[in-house]
Amino acid sequence: MLALERLKAGSAHRDAVFGELDAKGLELVGLEFDSCRFEACSFAGATLRRVRFTDCAFEGCDLTAAKLTGSRLRGASFKDCRAGGANWAAASSLDDLTFTHCLLDQGTFAGAKLPRLRLDDCRLREADFSEADLRAAVLARCDLARARFFGADLTGADLRGSFSYEIDAFRTKIKKARFSLPEAVALLPGLGIILEES
Repeated sequence: MLALERLKAGSAHRDAVFGELDAKGLELVGLEFDSCRFEACSFAGATLRRVRFTDCAFEGCDLTAAKLTGSRLRGASFKDCRAGGANWAAASSLDDLTFTHCLLDQGTFAGAKLPRLRLDDCRLREADFSEADLRAAVLARCDLARARFFGADLTGADLRGSFSYEIDAFRTKIKKARFSLPEAVALLPGLGIILEES
């Protein structure tokens, strides 16, 4: 397991395991991580500036209010992590990310391109996906209470099993998106349809 002292600006790490690393509130600059594991690490309130994560796994980590300014994440997976208020939109590239059992309340994904995004059993209350590219994304069994999708592209996305969403079908692209009942009834007000029991 590598210690915080090894994370000098510009350093590169491959196949390393970081356990209980405490980078809370720190600024990490220009680092590269390839096929690394992060276990029970804290990046809460940290600024990850121009950091590159390729095929990395995060388990039980805290990224609450983290800023990923100019960072690149590709093939990264997050399991049982907390990342409430994290600014993912500040990253320069987000590709093939997987989140499982994560708390992502108030996270910012606004305007981000999110190819191959997968969210399973996550809580995303008040998350901001405004203008985000979510084409073919999978948001399975997620709590999307008060999440914002204004202007987002959900073409071909799969939201089956997700709930508490309010998506305006006139201001969001939802062609060929998949929803499940009864949750999909939430789409009707945006279409100007009034649903009444007979």
